[in-house]
Formats: sequence, structure tokens, C-alpha cells
Amino acid sequence: MYEAFFGLEVLPFKITPDPAFIYWNKGNRRAASILAFGIEQLVPITVVTGEVGTGKTTLLQQFLEDAPTDMTVGLISNFWSGMGGLYQWILNAFDLPSAGSEVELFRRFQDFVVSEYAAGRRCVLIVDEAQNVSDADLEQLRMLTNMNAGKDSLFMLFLVGQPQLRDRLLQPDNRQIAQRVGASFHLGPMSLEDTRNYVRHRIKVAGGTREIFDDEALDLVHKVAGGVPRLTNVVCELAMVTAFGDEVEKIDGPFMEELLAEAEANGMMAHLPLQSDLQPPPPPREVEAEKPKSPARFEPIPFRSPARKGNGHQQIRLISEPENADQDDPANRHERTDPVVAENLADSLPETDRARPAPDDEQVDVLQSVMRAAPHATPVKAAPARESGEVSESSPQADAEAVRPLAEEKPEGPAGRSRLLACLDHGLNAALVSCVVAAVYATIFSLPDAPVASVESAQAAEDFRTVVTPQPESRPVVSIVPLDNPDGSRLLEQALNAGGVEPAAAALAFARAALRDQPRAAYYLGQVFETGNGVARDRALARAWYMLAEEDVRSARRRLEDLAPPENGTNLAPPLPSLGGPVEGGGSEFIWTSGDGADPAFYLVESATAPDATPTKLGMTTLSAMKQDDTGDARVWRVIAANADLGLYSISQWRLMGAAPDPSVQIVTPVVPNITIFDPSGANARLAEALAGTFPGADISAAVNTGETLIQTVVRYFYDKDRDLAERVANQVGDSVSAVRSSAPGTDPPLPGQIHVLLAAP
Repeated sequence: MYEAFFGLEVLPFKITPDPAFIYWNKGNRRAASILAFGIEQLVPITVVTGEVGTGKTTLLQQFLEDAPTDMTVGLISNFWSGMGGLYQWILNAFDLPSAGSEVELFRRFQDFVVSEYAAGRRCVLIVDEAQNVSDADLEQLRMLTNMNAGKDSLFMLFLVGQPQLRDRLLQPDNRQIAQRVGASFHLGPMSLEDTRNYVRHRIKVAGGTREIFDDEALDLVHKVAGGVPRLTNVVCELAMVTAFGDEVEKIDGPFMEELLAEAEANGMMAHLPLQSDLQPPPPPREVEAEKPKSPARFEPIPFRSPARKGNGHQQIRLISEPENADQDDPANRHERTDPVVAENLADSLPETDRARPAPDDEQVDVLQSVMRAAPHATPVKAAPARESGEVSESSPQADAEAVRPLAEEKPEGPAGRSRLLACLDHGLNAALVSCVVAAVYATIFSLPDAPVASVESAQAAEDFRTVVTPQPESRPVVSIVPLDNPDGSRLLEQALNAGGVEPAAAALAFARAALRDQPRAAYYLGQVFETGNGVARDRALARAWYMLAEEDVRSARRRLEDLAPPENGTNLAPPLPSLGGPVEGGGSEFIWTSGDGADPAFYLVESATAPDATPTKLGMTTLSAMKQDDTGDARVWRVIAANADLGLYSISQWRLMGAAPDPSVQIVTPVVPNITIFDPSGANARLAEALAGTFPGADISAAVNTGETLIQTVVRYFYDKDRDLAERVANQVGDSVSAVRSSAPGTDPPLPGQIHVLLAAP
């Protein structure tokens, strides 16, 4: 219909369920974590409530796909007492015969639950639209949760329904079932910010590449739809159809206001519970189409995981088709209740203008309880990579050890850091920045005449003697303020709260939480890099974080299957260090993001006592975060992004370690050359001494070339930026020696600055 006019591939606002358009805000993520907590902790009864259209069914669908394989799940949809006996519905939900008396049906189900437990599986029954269940049937459901084997619970119940369900549970006659509720949350309407992100996300998924609704128009959509996703779809669909008919390419506030006033006057939306106090439409006006703008950044979304085929013995049985499922559902409120119940349920009831308390420590701990550990990064040696088939004299195992991608997890960062970055982004002019940087550098490192080295390798050899040669340790010692060390679950909560308001701060908190054994944080960080929300889009990083989370988060496996390949190109922007240094309690952590352009294949993290000192290689990783045990007396750090297949690498600026008030150091220095001399004869001492004199501070080593026989000496390099350095090395080796770029030797990527000198056979 209007897809081509707006540059879309499909209709973005259909009210029928479509998993591809699911948008999850922080409330939904919390809800998913609470559901996972209920499963992990074997909570007898979990209650989920929400108004029509807020996404309850979508949440259940996601839960069914991500449910552990040691759970046998039955789903009753659209049940109401009076449509047959309760046990018939329950047995049908688990694909069991449902003929017989009530006593026979109960015994059959009880035997089934016990047999599943004996096979290592627990039964979970989900009752959708549970507000339609009578008090008598609710009591029967409660009694099923009494089935246990000693201390082990055999059966868990999830009740999902509209807010009336909570009203029912607060009644005195239902106090027994209320007292067994161990977890509950309420799905509320979307906030204004969530509505904006929701609409833009759906347009993006539909293939849109420009802004169609401006903020003023979306504010009106939110006001009229009340933050309910389904109603938001109705309003946006009407707006796009009308704009298409009027040939309006961008929907702004005045257009939306006029449209809604006309719709209200004409009764076009009288059947919907929309909230409007708009005035009658003004006289017609000319609407000038605006030039398309670049799309806004979108909040990351959890994607649906693949349907499980043959995963263990897990069973899912759908009894009846649900009515229009709440596919697009944000959640603004959640709470976990005590088993003491009635009072806590009352606290969570939605009331007009009722303020919700902030999550307490116990609520935050819910998230932590369902996460598992992830591996830590380990340092790598700066051993030179070798040509295929070559063996190093000093280390026969070197090429297996030299470069190894590291799966890393790390702690968090102070909240003030995001505000500092925002100030730097919005505030200082170039002259002021230059003065501040000069003052910081001179004060901290006491280098009155230290030059600022260029990152271009054309000057690397020229500047190397000045920039990389170790300087006398005469600088005053600067104390490093350790980074704070909060709990991983708190970091995850912090990231979810930041959400669409501060996406860069959320990305940082996700990374720190992922380094603290929070696989769901790694999954969300994969979404951040896949969608480019608050960071540069980087599919290689998205893949790396999804891979870290896939063992614990099923949806990560689906994203790995659907993820597009990394972006290639001729430009690789420098990475952006975010936070790094020693952490309270021991160890250190480093977090960064990638720049624009091609996607790096790996990152090398280095530290130094000062930007002009010889750096120490801390490790390599395919992630954007790293943990280390100790950084010694280092005071600055940097990140080098590389893609050996493209022959590209880029170097970040040096950054002060720790919680410094101003961590920026506007200094970029070249990489330290890593020169390996390969000679069939093994006599390289004279050449090594000559190269050491030309490139003081370089890492020079010797190896015996057993992989190939050369009739002419050649110098090989692997990255475009190392060409000039390689040519200088070739001139030092001999007049007729040439420098050629080579593909990466073996399976391990070469280090930036790595040069191979292959001498001809005698």
C-alpha cells in the first residue's frame, strides 16, 4: 500500500502478531529475568498481569522458546471456567488422554508429573487469561503446586492475565493461593521515550532508512495511545495511510494534531479507548515535505530465539490459539513478592498516579540468581607470528601461543563517566581542549619537550627513536584512583535503567556486567552492537558477544544464525577507550567501543607508564572488554583494532587509567615494530644488531626458516600502515631487497607492526 512511498519493505504497524517486530524495553527485560528467576528458584506460583495490548502473550512466547530443556511446559490459552473440566484442559495441555472421571484425571496427571521428575524434568503449567478462572479452579491449581518429592517441588504454575487477576488474588477466599506467589510483575504502558523508540524501531525493521515521525508527532501518538503498543500501532497506521494519501513524506506535530482531531470528530477511532483532548481541526494547510534525515539510533531489542526442535524431552503444547497476541509489549513495572503475599500483591496493584518504589537489593538479586559464569581473558605474549611451516628457535610453540582471541568479562564503570563524555561531546571548543590536554599531559607525565607522535607509519621509523625509546623514570608518581567494583547484577540493572535515555552509558554498564559473569548482559550488548544503539554498529563485536552468551541465552543462538557478516571496507576508524584501570579489590578491566568503518577482527590492549614509554601488551580479544590480573606501574592504556584480512589496523589515543576526573590524553604513538629474521643458516646476529641500532626499542627476534626456500631475500608486512616501516627495514637489509605485503600466515592473525625478514638460502 504505502510501503514504496515511505521506502519500506513491509507494513510496520500491523496489529497482528509478528515476532520480527518485537521491541523490548527495560521493563520487559526485567520481566524476562523474573520469569527466569521463577524457573531457576522453583517458585511455586508466578503471576504476570497487564492491560490488554501491553505484551503479556509475547512475553510468554519468548519464555517458551527460551525455557530450559529440563522443563516440560503446558500452555492453556483462553480458558474460562464452564468450558469443560479443569483437569481436561490440563491433560490436553501436556498431550495426555483426557477421558475419565475427575479422580482418574487427577491421578493420571499426578503420575505423569512424578514420571517426568524421575526422568530429570519438572512440569510447568502456564494459564493465559487467568482472570477468567473461577475461585474454585484457582484453588485446584494451587493444590497442584503441593506435589513434591521431599524438598523438591515437582510442579510450577504461571498465571497470566489482566489486572483483575490481582484483584481476585487479594480477596480473602484466595489468600491460600496468594501466599504461594513467589514472583510477580505488572506490565504497564510505555513511557514517552519508549514510545518514540518503539515506533522508530518498527519502521527500521520494516526497512525504513529515514525518520518518518518527528518527536512532536510521536509525543501526540503517545498521548492518544496512552503508551499501549497495540493502540500505538493503530494510530501510527492511520497516520501513515493519511500521509500517503496527502503525499506527505514526513509526519510532524501539526499534521498529527490535525489528523487526530479529524479522526475524533469523524468517529474513526471511537471504538478504541484512546485518550484525546484535541481541538477541532483547523483550516487545511499546505504541508511542505522535508528532506529525509538520517535515522535515529534505536534501543537494542531482544530477538526471538529459534524454535526448539528435538531439544531433550522438552514439550510445549498449545491448547487454543490466543487472541491477538501482545507482540509489542513494554513493561514499566515489576516486583517480586514475598511468599507472605497479600500485602505485597496489594503494593503491586496498578493505581492512578501511584508511585512505584525503586527496586531494592532483593529485587536486584533476582537477576543475579539466573546468570552463569563466562570465561576471563588472559594475557598473550608478544611473540612474532611466523610464516606457515616455520619454527622459532626460541619457542617451538610460539605460533600456537602468540595470538589467541580471548572471551572476556568485566566490571562496571562510575555513573559520572557518562556525564563527562556528554560534556566533552557538547561543550569545549578546540582551543580550550588543546590547553587542557597540554596542561594534563605536562602535569602528569612531566615531559616538557615530548613530541606528539603521528599514527601514520610513514613517520614511524623516523619518530621511533624519539617516541618509543624508553625514557628515564624521573616522572613524579601519579596515584591511580581504582575503579569501583559493583555487583554484576546491579550493573545489569543499571544498564536496563539507562536504556534509551543514555544508550552509551547502558553499553558501558552491559560490558561491565558481562565481565562479571552475566551472560544476559553479553546478549544485550550483542544487540547494542548489531543495531548501533549508542555505539558504532559492529557486527563482528555483535557476533563475539552473542557467542559468549549462547550457552546460557538461547536467543543468542538465533541471532548468530541470522546475523549478517561483518562490514568490510578500506577504512578502519580508531577504537574509543571508555573505561580502564585497576579495580577495587584487585585486578583490572578495560572497556572500549569500535569506531566507524570496517569491522575489526580483533583488538590488542596495551599499557604503559607514559605515552612515550615502551608499551606492554596486555592481551588480545575479539570482544570489546577485557579483564587482567595486574597492570604493574602502568598509568595509561590504549586499544589497537585490527583486521588482518583487510590489511588494516588503527590505534586509539592513550587514556589515563582509573577513575581520573579527566581521563583523556590526546596522544597517539605508533606501534612497536615486531621484527623477526628468518634465515636457513641461523646466523643472524649481525643483521639483528644493525636493525636494533636503527629501530631502538623494537622487538627483534630470530628464527630458522624451514617452511620455504627463497632465492632472493624479501621483507614481508601484513598491514598497509606498516608499508613504510617495512621499506625502511628492507633498505637496512640490502639495496636490492623489496618489501611486499603478505596475507596472514597460519591461523593466528599477525600483530600490528609485525615484520618478517626472510633471507635467501646460501
